Amino acid sequence: MFATGMMDPNWWKYDLLNHKWYRDDDAYADYSEGVLMLGQFQAKYIGVHYDGAEGYSVINISTTSGKVSFKPLDDPFEVQISGKMELKCPDGMIKYRVNKIVCENKTLTFTMLKLSSNEETIVTMGIAPEGFTTDFLKDFLTQQVSVLPSFWSPKVATAQSASEWICPCGAKNSGNFCSQCGHPRE
Repeated sequence: MFATGMMDPNWWKYDLLNHKWYRDDDAYADYSEGVLMLGQFQAKYIGVHYDGAEGYSVINISTTSGKVSFKPLDDPFEVQISGKMELKCPDGMIKYRVNKIVCENKTLTFTMLKLSSNEETIVTMGIAPEGFTTDFLKDFLTQQVSVLPSFWSPKVATAQSASEWICPCGAKNSGNFCSQCGHPRE
């Protein structure tokens, strides 16, 4: 027996995302959950490597109202990116900006803007084959201070932490990030 009152109705979407994703050796992605800023909050991340550039973003999936579903739906859903997700080359130059991520039928589709030519690029990945490994997202998460998302501001963190606020997912919070989905405080 289990309680359903606190379960996120979109649990199955996060479960579906919880894979390594792969198209070829120069197009792959990874999902991870981790702690940012030395224990400040637990967040969900998607990192992507494409065309020699890499980037990551804190993500969430908006909560829908209604009953919790214990059967995953086959409908496509959009993964919401917190802030901007930019893919940078090793020299630090931004090569792509991710505009949209859609998960459908065990595929993950990234719609990106190639900044040098202002062209839309669409990259679809499937679940990575057994044996495919990558640690690039782990590397981002271990370099916590140097890769903070653009929405993070230490001054805002100390000034706003006293009052409570309601996240778009419905959770009541007192810190700068939602304790349920990781969404930054507005």
